[in-house]
Amino acid sequence: MYILLCLTVLGSIATLLLIGFKPLLLKKYGGNWYYYIWILVLISFCFPFKVDIAPYFETIASIKNSELIVMEGFAPLILGEEVQLFPQATIIPDIQVIPAVSLEIMVYGIYFLGMIVCIVYYSVMYFIFMKRIKDTTKPVENTEYIHCLMETSSYMGVTKKIGFKESPLVGSPMYIGITKPMIILPVQKFNVMELGLILKHELTHYKRRDMLYRFIAVMVHCVHWFNPISYLALHNINEACEYACDEAVTNCMDKESKQAYGYMLLNQIKSSTKESLFLFGFSQKEKKKNIIKRRLHIIMNGKKYKTIPITCVSIMALVLGANFFDLYPVNQEGVPIEEYTQEDLEKSTTIDPETTIKGYFDKTTSQEDIQMIYTMADNANHNGGVGNRSLRDSEEDRLDGLREEFINEGMRPKVPLSLIVEGEGLYLDTSNETYHYPQRDVTDEELLQLIEWRFRVNYALSLRNPPQEEAVPSGEMMSEEEAIAVARDKVKKVFDEDITDFKVDAGFQHHDSGVGVVRKPAWFIEFEKDEINPLNWNRYVVFLNYETNSEEVICMSNDIDSYMTMNKMQEEIVANDPSWAERAVEIVVEKYGETGTIKEVYQKDTPTEFSEGYEPHTVNFRINMEDESFYSVSMYYPNKELRKIGYTP
Repeated sequence: MYILLCLTVLGSIATLLLIGFKPLLLKKYGGNWYYYIWILVLISFCFPFKVDIAPYFETIASIKNSELIVMEGFAPLILGEEVQLFPQATIIPDIQVIPAVSLEIMVYGIYFLGMIVCIVYYSVMYFIFMKRIKDTTKPVENTEYIHCLMETSSYMGVTKKIGFKESPLVGSPMYIGITKPMIILPVQKFNVMELGLILKHELTHYKRRDMLYRFIAVMVHCVHWFNPISYLALHNINEACEYACDEAVTNCMDKESKQAYGYMLLNQIKSSTKESLFLFGFSQKEKKKNIIKRRLHIIMNGKKYKTIPITCVSIMALVLGANFFDLYPVNQEGVPIEEYTQEDLEKSTTIDPETTIKGYFDKTTSQEDIQMIYTMADNANHNGGVGNRSLRDSEEDRLDGLREEFINEGMRPKVPLSLIVEGEGLYLDTSNETYHYPQRDVTDEELLQLIEWRFRVNYALSLRNPPQEEAVPSGEMMSEEEAIAVARDKVKKVFDEDITDFKVDAGFQHHDSGVGVVRKPAWFIEFEKDEINPLNWNRYVVFLNYETNSEEVICMSNDIDSYMTMNKMQEEIVANDPSWAERAVEIVVEKYGETGTIKEVYQKDTPTEFSEGYEPHTVNFRINMEDESFYSVSMYYPNKELRKIGYTP
C-alpha cells in the first residue's frame, strides 16, 4: 500500500505539471508530443521501480565503505547459537494504539472494495452504452457515404473492415471498439468532402489504437480511484487523443484544406446537441472555448516541432523524481533488486553451495569494518539496540522468512544498512545503539540489511574469540539444510501437509538416548505454524537418525483437550477390537508403500500418567516385519486419526 501511495503522488505531480503547462506545451511541441508524453504519466502511476541514481553520487557512494558495510547479527553457522549484539525491543510501547494487522486489513479491504466498485461502474456504463447503441444503430445505406469510407480507408492503408452505422443517440461522429472497430454517424446529412475529413479523423483514431490507450488510462484510474487527480489525467488523455488526431490528419494539408478541416470541426461541435453517453464519445466539454482554440491552433500551425530535447528532459525528470520516493530500486543490469523470486535467486543471488556464510563475510569484510565493530562492542551499554517502534507482526514474519533465505539460499541485500542518522529510512544510530524504523512498512531490502548487519557483527566478534572446533559426530551425515528438506518431505508424505511457510527449528542431538523408535544421535526438526491463537495449532516434529536410517514423524496439536481420554473400560474394548490393528497396517501400507511380510502386530501398553510421553488419548501399535524392521504407529482415540509413525530398519 505504501508503494501505491508513492506511485499516486508521483503520478499526480506529473499530471499537474502537464495540465498546468498544457497551453505552452501544445504551442511549443504540438499535440502529437503531448499525446505520447501522457504515456510517461501512466508509467509513473503504475511502475513501482526506480533507476537508483544514488550510488552514482560521491556523497552516497562514500557510505559503501567496502562494497558492503551492512551487517546482521544472528550467526548460527558461525557461533553455534543465535547471538544478538543489539537486541530488538520497544522503547515506545504505545506507538500503535490500533493493532497493525487489523488496521492493514481494514485499509486493504477499503481500497480493493473501492477499486472493484470503480471497475464495475465503468463496465456497467460501457455495457449500457453499447446496449443502447446496438438497439438504435442501423447500417449506413447511403452509397455515397459507403464509397467515401472505402476510398478513405484505401487512401490511409486501412485493410480491416470497419463497421459503418448511424444512430439518433449520437450528436457527432464517433469511433468505438477495440477488437471490432466501428464508426457511428449521427442521423443527419453530410457534405461528401466534409464526410471525408470526418472519416480521416476517425480512422486516425483507429490506426493509433486510441481506444486501447483510453482503456489503459481507465484501468490506471481504477487502480488509483481514491485520487481525484487520476480522473484529471484520464480526461486530459482523452483530450490529448483529439489534439494528436487533429495534428496527424492535417499534417500534410495545405492552408485551404486545413481551413476546411477547421470548419468541419466547428460544424460538428455546433451541431452536437446531445450529451455524451459514455466517456469515450464526444463530450460537451469539447465546446469549451479554450479547447476549441487549442485544436484550431494545432490545425493551422504548420511548424516543425523539435521534441527530442524536451522528451529527454521529461524522462530524466521522472527518473530523478522517482528517486525521492521509496520505490523498488533497479540495478545497472535493469533487474529489480527487491523482487526476490526463486528463478532470480537461482540466476543471480544464490551463492555456491560450498560458499558458507563465513566464506561470504571472509570476502566482504575489511579490517576497518572489523575494527569498527570491535569499537562499537567495547562501548556498548548492552541496554541499547532498541527501536523507535516495534516491528509489526507482518514485518516479523518477513524477517523470519528472509533470515532463512539469507542462510539457506544466499539471499543478500544490495545496499548497506546505514549507520548515519538520516532521512526516514532504516538506519542504526550507533551513538545510542538505537534502530530507526520508518513509520511505513519496512521493505524486504531493509530487513535483509538488518539481517546481514547482525550476522556480520557476530562474524567479527567470532574472530576476536574464535570458538573451539568440535568434532562432527559420526551420525551427522547430512547438513542442517538437507535434514530440513528431508523432514519436509516426510511430513508431506505422512500427513499430506505443505509446511513450506512453517517456522523451522532444527538441531542435532549428540547424546545417545531413546527417543521413540529413534535413538540419538539424530536430527530433531520441528515445524510450527506462524499464526496467532489458531483453533488447532498443528506442529510437526521429525527425528532422523542417519546411522540407522530410523525416523519418526509426529503431528502435535495444541488442541489436545478436543481428543477423548480413554478410561480403563474403553482401553479393554480397543484391545479386543481388531479394526484398530487393521487401521495401523493400512496406514503403514498407505504412507510407506510397505509390501513386505508382516510377522507380528501388537498393541503397545498405554503409558501411565507418570510415564515419559504420557498420552492417554492415543492407541499405539508396533508392526514387526519379517526382515526384522518395525513400524510404530500412534492413533488418536476414537477416530483413528494418525498422530505419529516411526520406522526402524
